[in-house]
Amino acid sequence: MDEVLKGQAAAMALFDNLPKASDDELISVLPKMGAAVLAAQKQDVAVRTGDLWRGLSVQVLSGGHKIRIGIVGKADAASSKRSNLFYGRFVEFGRRGQVVTVQRRRRFGGRLRSTRGRKRSEDILATYTMKVPSAPPRPFIETPQAQEAALNADSGLADFWTKVLQRAGASG
Repeated sequence: MDEVLKGQAAAMALFDNLPKASDDELISVLPKMGAAVLAAQKQDVAVRTGDLWRGLSVQVLSGGHKIRIGIVGKADAASSKRSNLFYGRFVEFGRRGQVVTVQRRRRFGGRLRSTRGRKRSEDILATYTMKVPSAPPRPFIETPQAQEAALNADSGLADFWTKVLQRAGASG
C-alpha cells in the first residue's frame, strides 16, 4: 500500500509542475514559430517599394504567451522604421473597381489651403471622375504556406508535450 501512495505522490507532484513547465515550453516555442511564419509571409508578399516587406514583423505579447505576426503595431509619424502600411489590407484582400470624383486644387506656396479642414471652393481648379480598376487579392499574411510553417517550425508543436513532461520531471 505504501508503494501505491509513493507513486501517487510522484504523480501529484508531476501535475503540480505541469502548468509551469507548459508555460516555459510555450514561451520557448512561440518565437520559433513566429520567425518561421514571418519568413513564409515575407516570401509571399508583393514587393514594389519594399515598404510592405519591411513592415512585416513579429510581436511577442503578454509575457511570451501570445504572438502577433504580420503588420503589427501602429504606423505613426514618429516611427522611421514603419511607413503608413494601410494599403497592405488592399494587397491582402484586393479591392473592388469603382468610380471616384477627384478635385484638383491650386497650391499656394507649395501647400494646399483649407478652411476648418475643408477644401476652399475658390482653390478647386477641376472636378472629374476617374475609374479605379479592381485588383485581385494577393494574400501574404493568411496563407497555407504560413500555416504550414507554423506547424512545422522546428517541430516545436510535435514535441511540445514530450518536452513539457520532461520539464515537469517525468521520466520516460
